[in-house]
Amino acid sequence: MIAWSLDTLPLERMTLADKLALIERVWESLTQKNADFASPTWHGELLRSRLAAAENGAVAFRPLDEVKQRLRRPTAP
Repeated sequence: MIAWSLDTLPLERMTLADKLALIERVWESLTQKNADFASPTWHGELLRSRLAAAENGAVAFRPLDEVKQRLRRPTAP
């Protein structure tokens, strides 16, 4: 029996590190116990579409450091 629910998880009291550790444990559990889970068809279609766009130059890529800097900039109201 589960002694907690999604509504009772103390998310507001958890640190970022605790939340990330929880996510990692959930992901690990999903990948170990659901190996036969099939992704929806649209996932493959979207990945193929994005790969084709990357291969034909229809999308531009930026270095990760540049993206991080941009995301850290305050946005105008």
